[in-house]
Amino acid sequence: MTRLESLFNEHLQELHAAETHLVNEMPRLIQGALSSEFKSMLQQHAVQSEKHAAYLEGVLKQRGLPLHEIRCKPIDLLIKQGLEIAERRGDTVLLDLSLISVLRQIETYERCAYETTRTLAESLDLLDVVKTLDLHIQDEGQMEQSWTVLIEDMVDSLHKEATLARATRHAASEGEVPAV
Repeated sequence: MTRLESLFNEHLQELHAAETHLVNEMPRLIQGALSSEFKSMLQQHAVQSEKHAAYLEGVLKQRGLPLHEIRCKPIDLLIKQGLEIAERRGDTVLLDLSLISVLRQIETYERCAYETTRTLAESLDLLDVVKTLDLHIQDEGQMEQSWTVLIEDMVDSLHKEATLARATRHAASEGEVPAV
């Protein structure tokens, strides 16, 4: 085995570990989500992660590699952070924003890891793997974009609420009835 093949195998194992860990903890993350739209997106993400983990498991088995030898420490830490947020109680929108932020970081990491692994696969002429990894990269990018749009919508909603609250306070201090 060449050093390039060895590096490729390590990346596959790390990606599998990341996807598997995310799949295993997704029910707790879903439970911690407070808005229905966010919960729905997390459920979609869980299905996507299960497909990615199953594919990676198949490639690892084909290559005769162990499934649980390597951990993905960055993803482990991000998931831990997400679980800590998911267990908090308080302002619905702010907690969801915090959790979405962590999930967006996970997507960014995964997309970059898939891109690197794809480049290694291409160098090794593993064209069938390259094609599938291209799809995974696309999936991760789309999910990352979805998280970004959701964050923007939630921040916009918070901004509108704050503007309305300021207008209401100002009107009350002036003895006016705010226009709704």
